[in-house]
Amino acid sequence: MKDFLETTLGKIILGVVVAVIWGVNVFNFSEMSGNSDTQSIQQVQDIDMDALTIPDKVSYSYSSTARDPFRSSTVQPETEDISRQEPVPPNYVEPELVLAGIFDGMAVISDNFGQSFFVEDGEIFKDGILVKKIVQDSVILEYKQRNLILKLN
Repeated sequence: MKDFLETTLGKIILGVVVAVIWGVNVFNFSEMSGNSDTQSIQQVQDIDMDALTIPDKVSYSYSSTARDPFRSSTVQPETEDISRQEPVPPNYVEPELVLAGIFDGMAVISDNFGQSFFVEDGEIFKDGILVKKIVQDSVILEYKQRNLILKLN
């Protein structure tokens, strides 16, 4: 087939086939577009233009007593004065940490979820735990103003 298309006769036949296909497509598209133009023009002329006019003025008035559209109507706002409420002391929960290893001034600390942290002196990790000092066999941490000491097992 490749050898046939490389000959002059093959190129002529291929050109004729392509021209016929293009001619059929052009004829079909021109036939489709020719009929719809007159129908669409007639449809546009039949439209009542008065129905399409925009009103001269659309008025809007703001009312501060109206419902806020961005708030849910089912939830009532809190009316208590925040300054009168006594602050609730936060519950202190000591983090469950295990010192897995110490090397080159770094400590490997694991939590109860199996996540490991590679930390250095002065670094803060996991919800605000500060590494105060790393010594030979333990790490001194600070969490919520309390000191924790993790010892190497």
